[in-house]
Amino acid sequence: MRHPCFLLSILLLTLVLPGAGWARPVIVPDQPTMRLDDLGLYEAGYALRGGPEVRLPVGWTTGLDSPTGAACQSAGVQNGQEAWLLHVPWHGHTGVTFQEFTLRLPRVPEIALHGATALRDDAVGKSDGVTFRIFVDGAKRLDVNRMDGSWRPFAIDLTALAGKTVTLRFETDPGPLDNASFDFALWGGREVILAGFKPVVQIHPAPPPAGPASADFTADRGRRATLGFRGQDERTGYDGRSCAALQGRGRGVGVSLEACRRRLAGQPDAAGKDDG
Repeated sequence: MRHPCFLLSILLLTLVLPGAGWARPVIVPDQPTMRLDDLGLYEAGYALRGGPEVRLPVGWTTGLDSPTGAACQSAGVQNGQEAWLLHVPWHGHTGVTFQEFTLRLPRVPEIALHGATALRDDAVGKSDGVTFRIFVDGAKRLDVNRMDGSWRPFAIDLTALAGKTVTLRFETDPGPLDNASFDFALWGGREVILAGFKPVVQIHPAPPPAGPASADFTADRGRRATLGFRGQDERTGYDGRSCAALQGRGRGVGVSLEACRRRLAGQPDAAGKDDG
């Protein structure tokens, strides 16, 4: 079971890459620890050998039944650790599968990315290994091949990037033999830890409670009526006044908008003026 996601402030950039059809979500943390596996705000995709990257919609998640076999989804718990599956493409062709998180890092004394890698237990002995890579703004910070199911932790120092917007890319590759069979690659417990971070608490005043409204209705000579409404606008919850005007014919009875406004302002109807 996944834990509830931390509250986040989300900014949408208007441009990601040339030709991109959607904005990239930028995560602005409001907690000292961000559990990446709890966030649905990421970009994912794949690249077949010799082909271009294919980027999928923000928060894309799918199992092995995707057209290429690439998978990006929660994988439950293995050996006490919550896991996220990034399986490489395997339908006809193989390549890499990736997942990217873009974060606006605060200026704090220390920032670190922690997590672990492993094969899924039932793939051990069947896979010839999976290569796990991490890139930080395009710079490779982890490159390891795994063939077993035990969790191997990693820690990457991001302190030098404090105050900047960075992209963390998690990538899996079938390895030097391009054998994608049983390459159930798991990422576990991925967290960005912001030591010394104190989020700014924002307090938003609640709208005033809905109060009683008063209305008055006055008929004049059977031909003109004014309707006034005082109180709170129920559509917004904020104090306000509104007038409704219905222009009727047939019997000559209607509601004059101008007369309504005069009554709300406490002004007498214009003498001799026919609003009907």
